Amino acid sequence: MSIPHETISLDSLFRLHHQELRRFAYKRLDCSFDAADLVQDAFVRYANMQKKNQQKSKESTVAETPRFFLSRIVTNLIIDQARRKQRRGIHSSIDDAGNDLLDNLVDCQPTSYDIVASRQQLKILTKALDELSEKPRLALLLNRLEGKTHQ
Repeated sequence: MSIPHETISLDSLFRLHHQELRRFAYKRLDCSFDAADLVQDAFVRYANMQKKNQQKSKESTVAETPRFFLSRIVTNLIIDQARRKQRRGIHSSIDDAGNDLLDNLVDCQPTSYDIVASRQQLKILTKALDELSEKPRLALLLNRLEGKTHQ
């Protein structure tokens, strides 16, 4: 699909490319959750790259070829994840370590960073839901919260 790069928003890019990028990541990671997180991180990094280029007020190939850059970011993130796993080595199951050890290791309290990040995400979500008209908002909420079909 050919859309002039000057008018394309991050939302439009996400709608156009996230499924393809997610399938690509899933083939390499074999985990749908990791693939979804990785693709989301790629879009965040792409948005940051765009912002930096706009601040510098210079022409960039980032805006001209967003799909290429998003694919490259996803590939790099997959490589980084594989390197992290390789550095960590082989781990035994937490079940093998015993429940007493688990109780001492796990702190169920969220960090202050997690609390602030969650509040910011909630504000963004609330604002996005408020911008929807009544029927689409209701359809989305029923689908996501109660598992009903969009129909």
